[in-house]
Amino acid sequence: EIFEQLVHAMRIEKIRNVVFMGMGEPLNNYKSVVSSIMLMVDHRLFGLSPSRITVSTVGVTSRIKAMASDLPGVNLALSLHAPNQEIRLEIVPTGKAYPVEKLIAACRSWQNETGKLIFFEYVVLGGINDHESHARELGDLLTRNGINGIVNLIPWNPTVAGTMEGYKAPDNGRLLGFQRLLREEHGIRCTIRRELGQDINSACGQLVINSEQQAKSSCGADSSCGGGAERKKVGLGLLLDW
Repeated sequence: EIFEQLVHAMRIEKIRNVVFMGMGEPLNNYKSVVSSIMLMVDHRLFGLSPSRITVSTVGVTSRIKAMASDLPGVNLALSLHAPNQEIRLEIVPTGKAYPVEKLIAACRSWQNETGKLIFFEYVVLGGINDHESHARELGDLLTRNGINGIVNLIPWNPTVAGTMEGYKAPDNGRLLGFQRLLREEHGIRCTIRRELGQDINSACGQLVINSEQQAKSSCGADSSCGGGAERKKVGLGLLLDW
């Protein structure tokens, strides 16, 4: 079923990049994800370069380590979202199962074996994880563990459920300050995700069912990144929900 999505997409446009991200946890469907990637990179089929494939995870530590040997050329993206365990427990449902220090240890093991960069996804929530102290703590966490990575800051996009919980988008000044601090004080590459599709509720993190406004909608839940509007605009990548 995963591979079939690529087959159908290839009929519309040539796919250059594939990201396993969005609905569900790819590493909890490990065998199917690995087998589908092996088909994608098979030169007799689509012959995608492993470096063009990214697997995003909330942090299934044992599978992160297994990826290093099973999928050595594939990119790893970790949905970190917090510089410490206390904050991560508040905002990431699986935070207790996968503590920050164990996640970083698994990432270090993966990186030592593959020699590849790690992408760290960090949804920025105003007043929760966007302070200068959080940026410094995140920088310290990565540098003291010898992690070579890129931090991708993702400004929070409003949802009904999130707003009810008191979440809000970060101030643009704080967002830029967070990026600048990581770059200048810690030498960490840091990007800010462009906001696309927010006006039609299809930006990163917004593909959720609103039972009051869209009672008859059959859209799927998407707790990660890669909104549909962005895919339509770019047309060169495929986000696979399994």
